[in-house]
Amino acid sequence: MRMRYIAAVAAALTLPMLYGNTVMAADDNSVEVLHFNTSGSEAASFYKFKDAFEKSGGKWIDSPVAGGGGDAHDTTLRARVLAGDAPGAALPKCPEAARWYEQGYIANIDDVAAKGKWDERLPELLKNFAKVDGHYVCVPYDIHRLDWLWGNAEVLKSAGVDKMPETWAEFDDAAKKIQASGKIVLAHGGQEWQDGTTFQTVALAMGGADYFRKLAKGDPAAIDSKTTRDIFDRMRILSTYVDRGAPGRDWNLAAAMVTKGDAAFQIMGDWAKGEFLQAGKKMGTDILCSPVPGEVANRPGMVMVSNSMGFFVKEKGKNDASSGQKLLASTLLNPDAEIAYTMIKGSVPSVNDVPLDKYDSCAQRSAADIKANNEAGTLVGDMWTMTQGVSPSIDAAIRQVSSQHFSSKTMTSDEAVQAMLDAVELAQ
Repeated sequence: MRMRYIAAVAAALTLPMLYGNTVMAADDNSVEVLHFNTSGSEAASFYKFKDAFEKSGGKWIDSPVAGGGGDAHDTTLRARVLAGDAPGAALPKCPEAARWYEQGYIANIDDVAAKGKWDERLPELLKNFAKVDGHYVCVPYDIHRLDWLWGNAEVLKSAGVDKMPETWAEFDDAAKKIQASGKIVLAHGGQEWQDGTTFQTVALAMGGADYFRKLAKGDPAAIDSKTTRDIFDRMRILSTYVDRGAPGRDWNLAAAMVTKGDAAFQIMGDWAKGEFLQAGKKMGTDILCSPVPGEVANRPGMVMVSNSMGFFVKEKGKNDASSGQKLLASTLLNPDAEIAYTMIKGSVPSVNDVPLDKYDSCAQRSAADIKANNEAGTLVGDMWTMTQGVSPSIDAAIRQVSSQHFSSKTMTSDEAVQAMLDAVELAQ
């Protein structure tokens, strides 16, 4: 497992575990923040937290790492922590923050959580992600819906598509009309995390929440099933709707294709909405949203992902946070800061005391679906970042094979299933 490797490397280091000057300068409330919010809408939204933090007396030292999906951020964070130069704050998802905490690198922030009444304000699922043995080890500061299908209203209308598709039959019918109109059906970026995002949203839509959870754990019976073969069949069809320029394309550039009317649809989390809003588009009018299609209309289930911040300690095993780290932690769940951030980012607040009347129709539907699916037991976490008790190497294996299949154009569904079984076995 990846964290065992981290522990082994850390044990071999002879450097003293005293981190850089940034973290140690706690008396002036300074915090170095390592993050991956570098696209237009992501930067504009994330720096709302910077503004709020600095207005409260903090000093934000900015360390952005470019790269969609956060992979480059995670690599940089790992290297810096193991070299004894951890930032004061970074953006591991809560399950990853839990693994860092178990290794002694992250502070718990229980006193901040108690003062801010997080137990009352956060939904149950997020509290489970944010805690280790009852201790808060991260701040989940928003909720994104992953399984969104976005559509350009004008492109659809011009092609004769009168509504967003709710089933795959409706999607394929719309695709024929869109292709006939000369437009690209599906804007996509051929990067592993984007291929994997599409795969898991299709997996939920076609397999349901129980199947999704089993697949995320690498259950051989779930992988070697008709459902998984049907999912790969659907992924192959979707790959035919993507243009030849997709390989290597960043997600925000794919979103721009929908914004400009070059493509009709995009499957992407609602951070894409931030790009649409930055371009001056109106949700529900210019850009339409609906859950990724399934076999039946109004299918249950929803995939969520929460961005979160963890606070790294000055000395391994010392879980005390600095005054600046505590101030930043409390700032993240301040209702005014939550509104300022999420209104641009495209997500919804993680806490339940923020009014949503000023949010667009897509955000309001997302919030309603979070509540409904949470109550029904069909709300699931992003397979790559929000799974608990699962080796990250298993989910990485599933993602890699799903991407290989999507990008190969020739790998059959049977071959993909076998490759996934083999990859998961090796990852155990």
